[in-house]
Amino acid sequence: ALSLQVVAAADERAYECDTASITFGPTVLFQTRIHRFAVSNPSGLALPYAWRIERAIGGGSSEAAANAYKISPAAGRIPSGGRQEFTIRFSPLEVENFAAMLNAQIPGLPEPSPPLVIAL
Repeated sequence: ALSLQVVAAADERAYECDTASITFGPTVLFQTRIHRFAVSNPSGLALPYAWRIERAIGGGSSEAAANAYKISPAAGRIPSGGRQEFTIRFSPLEVENFAAMLNAQIPGLPEPSPPLVIAL
């Protein structure tokens, strides 16, 4: 006789992040400023993510302005009950309005949950 054991988890994906916006101080061209923040996963499921940096709507910023930001790690998974620290770098290459949005793409996030978006 062959025995089969099945294990399943029933939970919804969730995140916790205390950072709603990041403001970088005045930065000289070709210099870099760094800010760190964390995202926690209180759910019983792994939390996959992929960050996108987008132009701020109505902010008058250009696509080049959004390119002044880099986030690391840009994609991955936060394990159940885990925490991930992220580093965002701001490196302006021209004088411009650098308004942008940091948007986490999280598949399977339940409908009433707000998207994880951080103003830059």
